[in-house]
Amino acid sequence: MDTKKCSRCSLTDTNLYRADLEGANMAGANMEGANMAGANLAGAYLRGANLVGTHLSGSNLEGALIYVVLIYVVLIYVVLS
Repeated sequence: MDTKKCSRCSLTDTNLYRADLEGANMAGANMEGANMAGANLAGAYLRGANLVGTHLSGSNLEGALIYVVLIYVVLIYVVLS
């Protein structure tokens, strides 16, 4: 969390509720089933990340680079611009 570097790390089923991950490098990270509701992921790099079943309601993904397939992802009130 402090370094905001989690490339290829495992965050499966992790509680990251309202986490500040602005500009984080999370390329290839496994975030399957993680609770990231309300998280700040503005400008984050998520290329190839596994977001299957991730809860992103209320998250800020503004300017995030997302090159992933979104399967069973909750995207209610998410900022994507």
